[in-house]
Amino acid sequence: VTRLPFAVTRAAREGRGIVTLMDTFGRAPGVLMQESFGGFEPPRLSIRGSGLQSAPSSRGVAILLDSYPLGLADGSFNSALVDPQIADRIEVYLGNASSRHAPAALGGAFSLITKPAPGPTVATVRTEAGSFGAFRVFATGDTTRADSILRGAATFARQDGYRDHSRQERLTLFASAHYPFHTGPEVTVSVYHARPIYDVPGPLTYSIAQTAPRSASADVLRDQPRRESDTTQVTAQLFRQTSTFVIETGLSALHTEDWFRQLQANGISDSRSDDLTFRGSLGRRFEFGGGEHFVQFNTTLSRGWRDLSRFVNDAGATGRRFGHDRLFATTAAFEAEDIFRLRENLVVTAGATALALRRDIDDRFAPTSPE
Repeated sequence: VTRLPFAVTRAAREGRGIVTLMDTFGRAPGVLMQESFGGFEPPRLSIRGSGLQSAPSSRGVAILLDSYPLGLADGSFNSALVDPQIADRIEVYLGNASSRHAPAALGGAFSLITKPAPGPTVATVRTEAGSFGAFRVFATGDTTRADSILRGAATFARQDGYRDHSRQERLTLFASAHYPFHTGPEVTVSVYHARPIYDVPGPLTYSIAQTAPRSASADVLRDQPRRESDTTQVTAQLFRQTSTFVIETGLSALHTEDWFRQLQANGISDSRSDDLTFRGSLGRRFEFGGGEHFVQFNTTLSRGWRDLSRFVNDAGATGRRFGHDRLFATTAAFEAEDIFRLRENLVVTAGATALALRRDIDDRFAPTSPE
């Protein structure tokens, strides 16, 4: 018994170009997206009205890869690091339905699901090309060897963009191995890597947008806003199911580097972070009180370490450093739930969630030291 999400399947994405998150989730109910500057520049996104964005991070919702976060332990994420092409389907959890996978996300969660089905070796290569220097290539392969299901996928996309100073490119790599033991448990190990690099063309006034829509402002041409990010996630999961019990557990390690040269007022940020996430779930089915119960206990523990430096943007060059922080984030959640099926068409659910969050900042900047 599960709370069913809305799923965007690969079949629903075939036959059309998938360039932005809007292309992927535009038809999902309850999901609102507003494009930023095009391509995979992070959009403003919201699920049921929850979702905050303050460059360079988004919050309020979560983006997951096989139920493990592609964002930091403090809840922030950069959606440019997410390539929906590698997923067989993308599940959209609305509101509290995401509590099992992302208990601290008020709005909900997007989860990219990559688990392939056993079968013969299948390989696919697809290329796309379009206006303004757009080019994309996508390759994937699945094979079954001695009960193990192996998958590899790679995508590369680049475009010059419609406007000045809007070039983008992104490389994504993914590999996984799924092995079902004859004794019952199934083990999955996966590695995900993404590196987006993109220029930010910035906003235009209404009058300039009407007369010169492909231009960039003088401030953009002076300060050269640009973002370069790099993330690698390694995940190991164990799953076992019997007629009575369901057990899931796993550990994810995420390393992220992010360099963002914004307009002069915001300067340049340079950060490195490491985040660990542990998830454990135990469920049991039994008959009681004239119906079927499914009692489930879920635990999520996340810990993140981040080193952040801030520099002056000196007309597109890196100026003096004016800030240096060490940030620590801890998120712990415990959920207990009883799903009671009275009849085939009547289910009653009761549960409770305990959530603890801690955020610490250690100011390491010494103005008198050489910078």
